[in-house]
Amino acid sequence: MNELELDIDNLTDEEVLQLTNEIDNEYETWNVNLDNMINNLSDNNKIFLLTLSEQVGDKIFYMIYGYLNSESLVDYDEMTDGGMSEFINELDSENTLNFIELLIGFKKQEIELTEDEVDFDKIIVKLKRDVSTLKKKLSQPSKYINTKQFEERFGLTRLQQKGLRGKIQDPLPHTIANGKTILYDPEEVGKWLENYKKK
Repeated sequence: MNELELDIDNLTDEEVLQLTNEIDNEYETWNVNLDNMINNLSDNNKIFLLTLSEQVGDKIFYMIYGYLNSESLVDYDEMTDGGMSEFINELDSENTLNFIELLIGFKKQEIELTEDEVDFDKIIVKLKRDVSTLKKKLSQPSKYINTKQFEERFGLTRLQQKGLRGKIQDPLPHTIANGKTILYDPEEVGKWLENYKKK
């Protein structure tokens, strides 16, 4: 999944559907291995995973898969348009540590090496730093909002946003971060929408 550096907003509905089907097929294939990985987790990790799955459903398995196929939690957060940071921000301190332990349990199995062969202390430190970064990300107010936040705030779907951004004259003001993430300045958008509604 980490090799898919796509901007969903620039895809047609058919391409999005095809991509979704490919991801679902990939997930179903991978899910067979997930059962084995879950069986190899510690009892505490299994209980915590069960608790999370009861709270958020299959989303937790997609997030674990996404993390294992990304360079880091921060990279995966960018791919999910802030989904991982939103999830982590809802965890209290104890559950945040449990979540880190859970990811470490999966990571150890993914690389299939013993603790003697890999410096897991570095992996743990990196995970804790990533989690801290993602928690801070949501606690600090940002000037910009992403397409999902735009939809929640202004009631326009990503497809509608795409159409408005693509207008030849007076397109919806936006900026592109990291060459793929579309961001909006809410104040600018508010003014633009007022003028747009008057036309």
